Amino acid sequence: MKLNLGSGMFYKPGYVNIDDNPEQAVADEWKDILRLDYENDSVDEIEASHILEHFDINYTPYILANLFRMLKPNGSLYLEVPNLRKAVKSLRFKSWQSKLNAIKFLYGIDLPGNFHKSGFTFHILARFLR
Repeated sequence: MKLNLGSGMFYKPGYVNIDDNPEQAVADEWKDILRLDYENDSVDEIEASHILEHFDINYTPYILANLFRMLKPNGSLYLEVPNLRKAVKSLRFKSWQSKLNAIKFLYGIDLPGNFHKSGFTFHILARFLR
């Protein structure tokens, strides 16, 4: 079994596509990822693209622990989050429009309900994963 968490409008064939917003997503299941209830060691692959930043950073250890709990031994977890360091750097020495775009990206205000509650650099995410 392969899970695509936070599928949004990006339905992935061959995956169980999961989202919590039936008004703005296509999915097989409507669930909050804080409440995923798959069996231990039951999932081969989990893709979580641009999901973690939508939760308070205090939930990150819980979310990751639950994902690893569900993964089979040698299963794969694919995470993608906005690069906070790169976004902050883009606020320097750029045009007003570039700065405005970076702020929209950082705070996730490009789509309704797409607000970001936390940010990650490579080192912050790596530490959570350890």
